[in-house]
Amino acid sequence: MTAGSVTITWLRQAGFLLEGPSGAVLIDAFLSDLPGLLVPPVVTPEDVAGVEVVLATHEHGYHLDLPAWIRIGAASSDPVFVVPEPLRPMVESGGISGERIIGARVGTPIAVGDITIEPVPACHGVDVADAYTFGFERSAGLH
Repeated sequence: MTAGSVTITWLRQAGFLLEGPSGAVLIDAFLSDLPGLLVPPVVTPEDVAGVEVVLATHEHGYHLDLPAWIRIGAASSDPVFVVPEPLRPMVESGGISGERIIGARVGTPIAVGDITIEPVPACHGVDVADAYTFGFERSAGLH
């Protein structure tokens, strides 16, 4: 890897591993091996336990894979878990320690070591009733 470059590895679904000189970041890493899926995971949660940041863009299970997050956290004490602010309680009740969770808010950069995350809004509903909204109705005005 040349200085300043980033390696991007597709994991499956919408999941990616980004590795660069500042560290490694998982985005929407769906790593659980569930029966009936056409594409098996290419890595286990333990294989990526050295990442600095684990991000989920929203709460669908193939984006926020809490069983895999628990395994990543158990294999390493280092990663920080970043989710949209309204999802913090769900992640904490799912077994991730609260001090390791960062709630993302649109327009507020998040710094983890030398890694900076710039949260942006996305139009994507939780179910058909709110499909393709920014989620304000379900999150007290937050994205």
